[in-house]
Amino acid sequence: MSENWIEFGEGPKQAARGEVYASINYKGDIVLNRQAFEELKRPEAVVFLFNPDIDTIGLRSASKATLNAHPVKPKGDCGHRYVSAVALARKHDIRIDGTARFRTAEVKDGILRLDLRNLTKVTGTPRKGGRKRSP
Repeated sequence: MSENWIEFGEGPKQAARGEVYASINYKGDIVLNRQAFEELKRPEAVVFLFNPDIDTIGLRSASKATLNAHPVKPKGDCGHRYVSAVALARKHDIRIDGTARFRTAEVKDGILRLDLRNLTKVTGTPRKGGRKRSP
């Protein structure tokens, strides 16, 4: 008799100590943990990048005076930061139900890479309307 194992396809909802963590919510806010913020060299702003070939968002450190820069703001008192990516989400039709964690978030060559094909649902209820990505 054959066994029918199905791998549970969701990773942990929280980052391990020293791990880069980023999430995105239905409003288009991207939240970074302290580790991600530090690896980006503590930016006051970021410039958004998008690679449609691999469905990946990129965040590159910038000063607030940089053209197309979006300010990075504190979130709570635990060292987390957030940046509003609502315009980016609209432009590239990125729709998220609730909040989702980027499972493979990493900083490489000075760019925080956030793969929209590899999300884990963290919280929330489905939004009204169509869905493009559902973790």
